[in-house]
Amino acid sequence: MRNYFSKNLIILLIIFIGFYLRFYQINFENYWLDEQASFYSSSPNISFLETLKRNEFIDESNYLLFTLILKSFFNIFGYDPFVGRYIPLIFGVLSIPAIGYLSYLLSNKKNYILAIFLTAINIYLIQYSQELRPYSLVFFLCILNLIFFYKLSSNYPNDQKDYICLFFFILFSLISLTFFPFVLIILFSQIFYAFYIYIFFKKKIKTFLISLPIIVILYMSINYNFIVNIIILSDYIKDIYDQPWMKQVDYKFYYNYFFSRFFGSLIMGSIYLISLIYLIIRFRKKIFIEESKLILLFFILIFSYLIPLIYGYIKVPVLLDRYIAHVLISIIILISLLVFEIENKKIRFFILFIIIISTIINNFIEIKFEKNSKPELVKTVSYIQKTKILNYSLNKTNLPGTILLHNYLNALSKKNNKKIKYYELEKIPKSFSTIWVVCYEPLMGFNCSLPENFTNFWKKTKTKKFYHSQLYLYEK
Repeated sequence: MRNYFSKNLIILLIIFIGFYLRFYQINFENYWLDEQASFYSSSPNISFLETLKRNEFIDESNYLLFTLILKSFFNIFGYDPFVGRYIPLIFGVLSIPAIGYLSYLLSNKKNYILAIFLTAINIYLIQYSQELRPYSLVFFLCILNLIFFYKLSSNYPNDQKDYICLFFFILFSLISLTFFPFVLIILFSQIFYAFYIYIFFKKKIKTFLISLPIIVILYMSINYNFIVNIIILSDYIKDIYDQPWMKQVDYKFYYNYFFSRFFGSLIMGSIYLISLIYLIIRFRKKIFIEESKLILLFFILIFSYLIPLIYGYIKVPVLLDRYIAHVLISIIILISLLVFEIENKKIRFFILFIIIISTIINNFIEIKFEKNSKPELVKTVSYIQKTKILNYSLNKTNLPGTILLHNYLNALSKKNNKKIKYYELEKIPKSFSTIWVVCYEPLMGFNCSLPENFTNFWKKTKTKKFYHSQLYLYEK
């Protein structure tokens, strides 16, 4: 009884640590442009139809679930950028016990506590739990998908159908697939796993085989237009993914496979990558030859890299670390379970010590000495509010992103009850003699120049520079 209480206390303490790390400095950085898109589309002040239109306008139809969750949250707590990030925080925290439970399904030993701990303190998951984007929700949905898949697969020895698990597996598969197309990699891995254990172990996951046509038919029905665009309209795919920041991976990728991003630095990435490769090679028989459920995690790991790479070389590059963040599920669980299979206590202790201590030290450095990497728009708005001139414009008003930017800036100004007002550069009232011009450098291509038809009549009298944001005062 005492051991049971101590174990639960340790788990709750780890979850609390994970919560604290995600909550600490949650609004340290301002919204990036893609976060502004989420904020814009989820406004509670517009109708459901207008929400759909905004989602379509910013090419985020697949993120509708996240948008609706945000919209409901803002409707309750107010349309405030500073509270928006609590939604990804919630899903980031829920992922911690969820991955522990998934690990427990694979091995009911205490090593699932290590999986909970590594998830709680993972710097990559912490960062995306502090960003107004759907990736923490996607990660959580992927864990739920795998939990119910393993529950289905555990039923095949006695041939009993668990209709509750079947229902939830279909439900979370549909939600996650519709929500984020890259989850198709997990479904493909599950199909591959089903064939693998049938060929080598003559086992059938009957409930999964029942669910498969249902999932495929419902998914194709719900996402018909999206599928047609992918298959037929190659230009549609190019419009979405052929962006300046979407490039084919170079040779450096094959040295760390985004592990430096997933674990905070090149050194940390190397520690985890080397540990994972060592454990997979050392226990290859346990994974591949014995009837092991861990092989599915290995398939997900391999196909998450292989499929986007092949697609990238055939059509357009699509491989980004955040698109395949679900590989962290495989990495964390494989390390957590396999490291305790090492019989040599010295080797086992050495690997655990290196992973845990280096991760804690790296997190302390990352969090304690965190540097701002996003435009300082809160400071920009605060500076304007301290003056008597509460009107502003943007140096380029013909870009689609400007509507996201001024929506965010106006929302920020409500915080101090001193609202600033936006005017298009070409529509500044003739009665105005002064106006602020904001240059949001990433949106403007780091070019803060103004058109001649404006500078011919207005003179710049003041400049204030912030990180990736410049503020100019113009007078007639």
